[in-house]
Amino acid sequence: MLNLKTALKFSEKLAIKLGKYILDNRSRIKVVEQKDLVDICTNIDKEVEQIAIDEITKIYPDHNIHSEEVGFIDKKSDYTWYLDPIDGTKEFMRNMPIYQTIITLETDSQILLGSVFQPTWRELFSANQNSGLYHNEKLKKVSNQKDINKSIIYYHPPNNKFPVDLFWEDTKTLGELSLASYRLRGDSNDVIDLSWVASGAIEGYISLHTDLMIKWHDVSGGLLFVERAGGKVTDIYGKPIVNRDLSKGIVASNGKIHEQLLEVINRSV
Repeated sequence: MLNLKTALKFSEKLAIKLGKYILDNRSRIKVVEQKDLVDICTNIDKEVEQIAIDEITKIYPDHNIHSEEVGFIDKKSDYTWYLDPIDGTKEFMRNMPIYQTIITLETDSQILLGSVFQPTWRELFSANQNSGLYHNEKLKKVSNQKDINKSIIYYHPPNNKFPVDLFWEDTKTLGELSLASYRLRGDSNDVIDLSWVASGAIEGYISLHTDLMIKWHDVSGGLLFVERAGGKVTDIYGKPIVNRDLSKGIVASNGKIHEQLLEVINRSV
Protein backbone atom coordinates (compact mmCIF):
# COMPACT_ATOMS: atom_id res chain seq x y z
CA MET A 1 0.00 0.00 0.00
CA LEU A 2 1.41 3.39 -1.02
CA ASN A 3 2.04 5.77 1.89
CA LEU A 4 0.66 9.08 0.60
CA LYS A 5 2.22 11.14 3.39
CA THR A 6 5.68 9.82 2.55
CA ALA A 7 5.09 10.21 -1.18
CA LEU A 8 3.97 13.82 -0.72
CA LYS A 9 7.09 14.68 1.30
CA PHE A 10 9.19 13.10 -1.45
CA SER A 11 7.45 15.17 -4.13
CA GLU A 12 7.82 18.39 -2.12
CA LYS A 13 11.57 17.90 -1.65
CA LEU A 14 11.97 16.95 -5.30
CA ALA A 15 10.05 20.00 -6.54
CA ILE A 16 12.22 22.31 -4.42
CA LYS A 17 15.39 20.57 -5.61
CA LEU A 18 14.36 21.01 -9.24
CA GLY A 19 13.45 24.65 -8.68
CA LYS A 20 16.84 25.38 -7.13
CA TYR A 21 18.56 23.73 -10.09
CA ILE A 22 16.55 25.89 -12.49
CA LEU A 23 17.54 29.11 -10.70
CA ASP A 24 21.20 28.10 -10.36
CA ASN A 25 21.51 27.32 -14.08
CA ARG A 26 19.54 30.14 -15.69
CA SER A 27 22.69 31.67 -17.19
CA ARG A 28 23.29 28.51 -19.27
CA ILE A 29 19.89 28.43 -20.94
CA LYS A 30 19.67 27.73 -24.67
CA VAL A 31 16.96 26.45 -26.99
CA VAL A 32 17.52 22.83 -28.05
CA GLU A 33 14.16 22.13 -29.71
CA GLN A 34 11.66 24.33 -31.57
CA LYS A 35 8.32 22.53 -31.32
CA ASP A 36 6.38 25.12 -33.31
CA LEU A 37 6.54 28.85 -34.03
CA VAL A 38 6.77 29.78 -30.33
CA ASP A 39 6.77 26.52 -28.32
CA ILE A 40 10.32 25.62 -27.29
CA CYS A 41 12.34 23.24 -25.17
CA THR A 42 15.60 24.28 -23.51
CA ASN A 43 18.62 22.42 -22.22
CA ILE A 44 17.48 23.22 -18.67
CA ASP A 45 14.06 21.59 -19.31
CA LYS A 46 15.80 18.39 -20.31
CA GLU A 47 18.33 18.45 -17.47
CA VAL A 48 15.69 19.09 -14.81
CA GLU A 49 13.47 16.40 -16.29
CA GLN A 50 16.28 13.84 -16.13
CA ILE A 51 17.01 14.68 -12.48
CA ALA A 52 13.32 14.15 -11.66
CA ILE A 53 13.12 10.86 -13.56
CA ASP A 54 16.27 9.57 -11.84
CA GLU A 55 14.95 10.50 -8.37
CA ILE A 56 11.53 8.93 -8.93
CA THR A 57 13.05 5.78 -10.42
CA LYS A 58 15.35 5.43 -7.40
CA ILE A 59 12.55 5.71 -4.80
CA TYR A 60 9.59 4.32 -6.77
CA PRO A 61 11.17 2.04 -9.39
CA ASP A 62 7.91 0.27 -10.26
CA HIS A 63 5.90 3.42 -10.98
CA ASN A 64 5.11 4.82 -14.43
CA ILE A 65 6.39 8.29 -15.31
CA HIS A 66 4.81 10.71 -17.77
CA SER A 67 7.01 13.71 -18.45
CA GLU A 68 6.64 16.76 -20.67
CA GLU A 69 9.64 16.07 -22.90
CA VAL A 70 10.37 12.31 -22.60
CA GLY A 71 6.74 11.18 -22.75
CA PHE A 72 5.39 8.01 -21.09
CA ILE A 73 7.69 5.55 -19.32
CA ASP A 74 5.48 2.50 -18.88
CA LYS A 75 6.20 0.17 -15.94
CA LYS A 76 2.71 -1.41 -16.08
CA SER A 77 1.91 0.22 -12.74
CA ASP A 78 -1.35 1.55 -11.32
CA TYR A 79 0.60 4.68 -10.34
CA THR A 80 1.90 7.36 -12.70
CA TRP A 81 4.04 10.37 -11.83
CA TYR A 82 3.30 13.37 -14.08
CA LEU A 83 6.13 15.87 -14.50
CA ASP A 84 6.39 19.29 -16.05
CA PRO A 85 9.98 20.32 -15.25
CA ILE A 86 9.45 23.94 -16.28
CA ASP A 87 5.83 24.92 -16.74
CA GLY A 88 6.27 28.27 -18.45
CA THR A 89 9.40 27.66 -20.54
CA LYS A 90 8.68 30.64 -22.82
CA GLU A 91 8.54 32.96 -19.82
CA PHE A 92 11.70 31.36 -18.38
CA MET A 93 13.51 31.91 -21.67
CA ARG A 94 12.45 35.58 -21.71
CA ASN A 95 13.72 36.09 -18.15
CA MET A 96 10.20 36.51 -16.77
CA PRO A 97 9.75 35.13 -13.22
CA ILE A 98 6.53 33.28 -14.08
CA TYR A 99 7.27 29.56 -14.26
CA GLN A 100 7.12 26.57 -11.93
CA THR A 101 7.83 22.88 -11.51
CA ILE A 102 4.78 20.60 -11.36
CA ILE A 103 4.76 17.07 -9.94
CA THR A 104 1.62 14.96 -9.49
CA LEU A 105 0.98 11.32 -8.73
CA GLU A 106 -2.16 9.79 -10.18
CA THR A 107 -4.00 6.57 -10.90
CA ASP A 108 -6.38 6.16 -13.82
CA SER A 109 -9.23 7.46 -11.68
CA GLN A 110 -7.71 9.72 -9.03
CA ILE A 111 -5.21 12.53 -8.44
CA LEU A 112 -3.34 11.24 -5.38
CA LEU A 113 -1.02 14.15 -4.67
CA GLY A 114 0.53 17.25 -6.14
CA SER A 115 3.48 19.55 -5.47
CA VAL A 116 4.02 22.83 -7.30
CA PHE A 117 7.12 24.94 -6.65
CA GLN A 118 7.54 28.48 -7.97
CA PRO A 119 11.33 29.06 -7.80
CA THR A 120 11.56 32.84 -8.10
CA TRP A 121 8.94 33.43 -5.41
CA ARG A 122 10.07 30.37 -3.42
CA GLU A 123 6.49 29.25 -3.01
CA LEU A 124 5.53 25.61 -2.53
CA PHE A 125 1.93 24.41 -2.80
CA SER A 126 1.19 20.78 -1.98
CA ALA A 127 -1.60 18.39 -0.99
CA ASN A 128 -2.61 14.77 -1.11
CA GLN A 129 -5.98 13.02 -0.93
CA ASN A 130 -5.71 12.73 2.86
CA SER A 131 -4.45 16.24 3.63
CA GLY A 132 -5.43 19.85 3.28
CA LEU A 133 -3.63 22.33 1.04
CA TYR A 134 -0.24 23.49 2.29
CA HIS A 135 1.43 26.71 1.19
CA ASN A 136 5.03 26.80 2.41
CA GLU A 137 4.08 24.29 5.13
CA LYS A 138 1.13 26.37 6.37
CA LEU A 139 -2.36 24.89 6.08
CA LYS A 140 -4.57 27.09 3.89
CA LYS A 141 -8.27 27.33 3.10
CA VAL A 142 -10.29 28.96 0.34
CA SER A 143 -11.67 32.48 0.73
CA ASN A 144 -14.90 33.09 2.65
CA GLN A 145 -16.14 35.68 0.14
CA LYS A 146 -19.77 34.98 -0.83
CA ASP A 147 -20.44 37.71 -3.42
CA ILE A 148 -19.13 37.53 -6.96
CA ASN A 149 -19.14 41.33 -7.21
CA LYS A 150 -16.53 41.41 -4.43
CA SER A 151 -14.47 38.58 -5.89
CA ILE A 152 -11.25 38.41 -7.91
CA ILE A 153 -11.47 35.92 -10.78
CA TYR A 154 -8.60 34.72 -12.98
CA TYR A 155 -9.13 33.23 -16.43
CA HIS A 156 -7.07 31.62 -19.16
CA PRO A 157 -7.40 33.91 -22.23
CA PRO A 158 -8.35 32.47 -25.62
CA ASN A 159 -5.51 32.48 -28.13
CA ASN A 160 -4.96 32.65 -31.88
CA LYS A 161 -5.33 28.87 -32.22
CA PHE A 162 -9.06 29.22 -31.53
CA PRO A 163 -11.66 29.05 -34.29
CA VAL A 164 -12.88 32.62 -34.79
CA ASP A 165 -16.43 31.90 -33.58
CA LEU A 166 -15.17 30.37 -30.32
CA PHE A 167 -12.76 33.25 -29.80
CA TRP A 168 -15.55 35.84 -29.93
CA GLU A 169 -17.89 33.60 -27.91
CA ASP A 170 -15.32 33.42 -25.13
CA THR A 171 -14.66 37.14 -25.34
CA LYS A 172 -18.36 37.81 -24.77
CA THR A 173 -18.40 35.51 -21.72
CA LEU A 174 -15.32 37.19 -20.29
CA GLY A 175 -16.97 40.57 -20.75
CA GLU A 176 -19.95 39.40 -18.71
CA LEU A 177 -17.64 38.11 -15.99
CA SER A 178 -15.71 41.36 -15.94
CA LEU A 179 -18.95 43.26 -15.27
CA ALA A 180 -20.13 40.78 -12.64
CA SER A 181 -16.91 40.44 -10.60
CA TYR A 182 -14.80 42.89 -8.61
CA ARG A 183 -11.79 42.23 -10.85
CA LEU A 184 -11.22 39.84 -13.76
CA ARG A 185 -7.59 39.04 -14.57
CA GLY A 186 -6.21 37.18 -17.60
CA ASP A 187 -3.33 34.75 -17.09
CA SER A 188 -2.02 31.50 -18.56
CA ASN A 189 -0.24 30.47 -15.36
CA ASP A 190 -3.02 27.99 -14.65
CA VAL A 191 -1.66 25.84 -11.83
CA ILE A 192 -0.59 28.91 -9.84
CA ASP A 193 -4.00 30.54 -10.41
CA LEU A 194 -5.64 27.40 -9.05
CA SER A 195 -3.22 27.40 -6.13
CA TRP A 196 -4.25 30.99 -5.35
CA VAL A 197 -7.92 29.94 -5.33
CA ALA A 198 -7.05 27.11 -2.95
CA SER A 199 -5.02 29.32 -0.62
CA GLY A 200 -7.69 32.04 -0.43
CA ALA A 201 -5.82 34.73 -2.37
CA ILE A 202 -8.50 34.87 -5.08
CA GLU A 203 -12.04 33.53 -5.33
CA GLY A 204 -12.20 31.86 -8.71
CA TYR A 205 -10.52 30.57 -11.88
CA ILE A 206 -12.12 29.73 -15.20
CA SER A 207 -10.95 28.27 -18.47
CA LEU A 208 -13.30 27.95 -21.43
CA HIS A 209 -12.61 25.36 -24.17
CA THR A 210 -9.71 24.22 -22.01
CA ASP A 211 -8.75 21.29 -24.24
CA LEU A 212 -7.63 23.73 -26.96
CA MET A 213 -5.06 25.33 -24.65
CA ILE A 214 -4.12 23.15 -21.69
CA LYS A 215 -2.87 19.62 -21.03
CA TRP A 216 -4.27 17.64 -18.11
CA HIS A 217 -1.04 17.58 -16.12
CA ASP A 218 -0.80 21.40 -16.39
CA VAL A 219 -3.78 21.71 -14.05
CA SER A 220 -4.44 18.41 -12.25
CA GLY A 221 -2.41 19.31 -9.17
CA GLY A 222 -4.19 22.65 -8.90
CA LEU A 223 -7.60 21.00 -9.17
CA LEU A 224 -6.66 18.75 -6.25
CA PHE A 225 -5.49 21.78 -4.24
CA VAL A 226 -8.83 23.57 -4.65
CA GLU A 227 -10.83 20.55 -3.55
CA ARG A 228 -8.58 19.76 -0.57
CA ALA A 229 -8.77 23.40 0.57
CA GLY A 230 -12.58 23.31 0.70
CA GLY A 231 -13.33 24.73 -2.74
CA LYS A 232 -15.24 23.38 -5.70
CA VAL A 233 -14.23 22.26 -9.21
CA THR A 234 -16.61 21.56 -12.11
CA ASP A 235 -16.89 22.05 -15.83
CA ILE A 236 -18.73 25.15 -17.09
CA TYR A 237 -22.07 23.33 -16.76
CA GLY A 238 -21.54 22.50 -13.10
CA LYS A 239 -20.74 18.83 -13.73
CA PRO A 240 -17.71 16.95 -12.32
CA ILE A 241 -14.66 16.70 -14.57
CA VAL A 242 -14.22 12.98 -15.32
CA ASN A 243 -11.77 10.91 -17.36
CA ARG A 244 -9.42 13.89 -17.70
CA ASP A 245 -11.92 15.45 -20.11
CA LEU A 246 -11.29 19.21 -20.30
CA SER A 247 -13.45 19.81 -23.37
CA LYS A 248 -16.19 21.47 -21.30
CA GLY A 249 -13.83 23.82 -19.53
CA ILE A 250 -12.91 24.35 -15.89
CA VAL A 251 -14.60 26.41 -13.20
CA ALA A 252 -12.79 26.39 -9.85
CA SER A 253 -13.86 28.53 -6.92
CA ASN A 254 -14.06 28.87 -3.16
CA GLY A 255 -17.43 27.11 -3.51
CA LYS A 256 -19.34 30.07 -2.12
CA ILE A 257 -19.50 31.96 -5.43
CA HIS A 258 -19.56 28.87 -7.64
CA GLU A 259 -23.22 29.02 -8.64
CA GLN A 260 -22.91 32.74 -9.35
CA LEU A 261 -19.94 32.05 -11.64
CA LEU A 262 -21.81 29.32 -13.48
CA GLU A 263 -24.86 31.56 -13.91
CA VAL A 264 -22.82 34.33 -15.53
CA ILE A 265 -20.93 31.90 -17.78
CA ASN A 266 -24.00 30.01 -18.96
CA ARG A 267 -26.14 32.98 -19.81
CA SER A 268 -23.55 33.98 -22.38
CA VAL A 269 -22.49 30.63 -23.93
